[in-house]
Amino acid sequence: IRDYSYSFKVARVINKHKMSYKDAEGKLREMGIWEKLVKFAENLRDMRVKRGGIALYSPFVKVYIKDNEVFVDVFYPNMAVKLITELMIFYNIKAGEFLAKHHVPAIYRIQDQRIEKEIPEENDPLYYAKIKNLSRPVRSSTEPGPNLTIGAEFYVRATSPIRRYSDVINQHQILSILGYLEALDEGTVMEEMGTALSGEYKNFKAQRDRTNFLILYKLSREKRLRGIAISAREVFLPEYPIINARSDVDLEVGKTYDFEIKKLSFTKQSLTLSPLE
Repeated sequence: IRDYSYSFKVARVINKHKMSYKDAEGKLREMGIWEKLVKFAENLRDMRVKRGGIALYSPFVKVYIKDNEVFVDVFYPNMAVKLITELMIFYNIKAGEFLAKHHVPAIYRIQDQRIEKEIPEENDPLYYAKIKNLSRPVRSSTEPGPNLTIGAEFYVRATSPIRRYSDVINQHQILSILGYLEALDEGTVMEEMGTALSGEYKNFKAQRDRTNFLILYKLSREKRLRGIAISAREVFLPEYPIINARSDVDLEVGKTYDFEIKKLSFTKQSLTLSPLE
C-alpha cells in the first residue's frame, strides 16, 4: 500500500499439482479429522442461519477455448467447498468483530435489508436460482454495521490479500491493533477503499463479461436447451447457471422444459427462450 510498510515483488508461482475441489474432498476424507471438520462447518452454517443468514453456496463456472471451440464446465459445490466457504466466512466475521471492538476503521461489507422471503432447502432443484434472487445489494463503509445475508453483526473480507486490495487494507488494520504496523486513519482508509473497490469491480466485471460472452457464443450454436421454470417467465439453466434467461410465454413453475432460442443478446447478456412442447 504505497508507503505503508508493504512491498510488492514480482514472483512466479508454480503449481506442482493442480487439485480440484473434488480431489480436495477425497484427500480430506482420508484424514481422520474429516468428520469433525464437516461437523464444525455445519455448526458454523447453522449458527449463521439462526441469526437470519443464508447458506450461500454458488456453482463454479469455468469457460475455456480448445481447438477453436468453447467449453463450459460447471461444478456444483461439494462438502469441501462448503467447508472452506464456512471457514472463510467465520474468519471474516471474527475479523470484523475484532476491528469493530477496537474502533479501528476498516472496509466493512454492510447489508442491512432483512430477507423476508422463504429460504429454500439445499436439496431444492432450484436452490441456486432462488438464492441468487434472494441476494441484496451490499455497500461498503468504514463504519461497522451488520451483514444480514451472512448473519453477522460485523463483516469484512480479509481472507484473500493476495488477490483483493481491500483485504490488504483490512489485514493492515488488524496488524496495527496487534502492534505490528501503524493504523491508517479513517480518511486514508476511505480513500484507499475507493481505489480498492473500483479495481475489484473492474476485474469482476471483465471476468463476468468474458465468461458470459463465451457462453452466449456457444449457445448461439445450440439447437435446444433444457431449463427449469423459476417463475412464469424466468428460466434456470442448470448447465449455464449464470446466464439470465426468460421465456416468451408463461410456464408452469418448477417444471422442466426443452427450449429453443428465440433471441440472444450479447449486450444485455441474456436469452429469450420458447418452449418446444
